[in-house]
Amino acid sequence: MLEFLGAILIVIGAAFIVAALVSKRRANAASSWPTVGGTILKMELVRHVNRRSGITSVSYEPKVEYQYAVMGQPYTGKRLAFGTMRVKEAEGEQIRAKYREGAQVAVHYNPEKPTESLLEQSAMGSGVQLVIGIIMAVMGLALIVISLL
Repeated sequence: MLEFLGAILIVIGAAFIVAALVSKRRANAASSWPTVGGTILKMELVRHVNRRSGITSVSYEPKVEYQYAVMGQPYTGKRLAFGTMRVKEAEGEQIRAKYREGAQVAVHYNPEKPTESLLEQSAMGSGVQLVIGIIMAVMGLALIVISLL
């Protein structure tokens, strides 16, 4: 039974690690994307309440919509950054203040696919995802080792 639980933790941990590395890789690739001027059309913070085992946690998801044009062709984008978009309230308020409706912003776009764009060339939450993934994988490995002793 411990081997099975250990294997599950390793698989879940690996999924977190892969997601973090993919987000980071995509953010690194976006660092060479050109920028154009854009305008924020909509910005909101969506509140998420999670209840697990009697513990309640609240996180906020910044949702942004902006418009930009590449060689005269208009586009609409919704990606703030790569990675996890759940933040604490204070960070969400900072993001909302930075990207208020009507604000002029720099939009980074993929020159090979101008419909793909973002406002920040980062992998939000990838560090936390990576740490969680490593911890889960190590715990899974420890359970397997314990079960074999």
